[in-house]
Amino acid sequence: MEATSKITTNHLKRTAYLYIRQSTVRQVFENTESTKRQYDLKRRAVALGWHTERIEVIDTDLGKSGSTAVDRQGFQKLVAEVGLGWAGIVMGLEVSRLARNSMDWHRLIEICALTNTLILDEDGIYDPTDFNDRLLLGLKGTMSEAETHVLRARLRGGLLNKARRGELRCQLPVGLLYDINGKVILNPDQQVQASLHLVFETFLRTGTAHRTARHFRDNGLLFPRKIISGADKGKVIWGPVTVKRVLEVLHNPRYAGAYSYGRGQWKKKLNGERKKWEVLPKDRWQVLIPDAHPGYISWQQYEDIALLIEDVTLLKKEQIIVQVRYRGGKTTTLKLPLPLNAWQGLKTPKHVLTKMDELFNKYTDSQVADKLNLQGLKSGAGNDFSAASVRWARYSAGLKSFADRLKESGLLTSKQMGIQLGVSETTVISWRKKGLLQGRRCNDKNQWLYFPDSKEKINDNQWVNKKSLERTVGGAV
Repeated sequence: MEATSKITTNHLKRTAYLYIRQSTVRQVFENTESTKRQYDLKRRAVALGWHTERIEVIDTDLGKSGSTAVDRQGFQKLVAEVGLGWAGIVMGLEVSRLARNSMDWHRLIEICALTNTLILDEDGIYDPTDFNDRLLLGLKGTMSEAETHVLRARLRGGLLNKARRGELRCQLPVGLLYDINGKVILNPDQQVQASLHLVFETFLRTGTAHRTARHFRDNGLLFPRKIISGADKGKVIWGPVTVKRVLEVLHNPRYAGAYSYGRGQWKKKLNGERKKWEVLPKDRWQVLIPDAHPGYISWQQYEDIALLIEDVTLLKKEQIIVQVRYRGGKTTTLKLPLPLNAWQGLKTPKHVLTKMDELFNKYTDSQVADKLNLQGLKSGAGNDFSAASVRWARYSAGLKSFADRLKESGLLTSKQMGIQLGVSETTVISWRKKGLLQGRRCNDKNQWLYFPDSKEKINDNQWVNKKSLERTVGGAV
């Protein structure tokens, strides 16, 4: 079938969407020719019969990776427009511009097939409703994802091989520097060295990071910190020390003169979002070379500190065990619970938290506070509740907010509703005020969530037609 024969008048009546993306900001500024080639596809749409005013360029994802659809607002908008049946053709220089992830790519193909939307790349035009074209599109997506995997594996393998020799230069913590030959040395600044030595000496004497940080504060001592990016990269600045900062120093093997690589990994959620950096146990580090360079403590001291921190943590979870020995030789063992810390004594009572959990199904923080006060319930400190104290109690107990519960029940944010309707958030809010959309106020900031089925009222309303939708894109009315 000829490529142009796939284009019908029905396709030409709808909008042609040109999706443009570069993976990094650096590519945007340096690979200008690739960006220009992507913009030039607009001429091809005109040659195929689309009027210029019916060609929309989506370039908001320039500088963003295509490995996932998360945080790619442009791609999400494209999928929404196609799903609404407004797209006649989707254009991208190649499959990798649209998605480097097979799941996102196949989802776009499926939606295009359902709405009879064509797909165009540099090689040709494809009709997702045609089996052969769909098979070819699927293969292209698989090859694009495989290409990403191979490139990443090669790069990762090269870095790992260099790290195993201890030659991969990594960001050094404050107190360590690379000399002109690339060797790691102690910072020649004696004040920096003295501060780091004092951290280790104080911890070995007191046994806790908290007391170490307090020693610095009580004596008015500052601690160095190195700027790792920007115009002042590498500059050392001074500021108060925190317990977290002390722990970072104590846990860093570079201060013991050891070269390490692969001490942690990113944990991802099912939707592709990065969760947090997870520090791995020492036996799972990819590279560890003790005595690789000068340090502030020995490797044996580092391991002793690690054991001490672990032991203190374990002891705090245990009971107090008292051995009583009587004069006659008889012994008795008493097991006592650990005394409550000050903050534990001020915790919100369990029966109040149970009531809160029930009220959050219907009310915001301030409304929950009013309900609790009317029932005569008090906080752990014996005070009346406020919106702030309810919010803190909810956060501490891990309770879900009213907004979270509404979202779980299927309600949409103004941004999500705008994407589905193809309008701006401002327009969504305006339609809600006019009674065209239904929703619920979800917090004390007067923010709203919307019922998904309320968008059908927009479609059924006579004065809101496709032209009015087009006029409201971008917030203009």
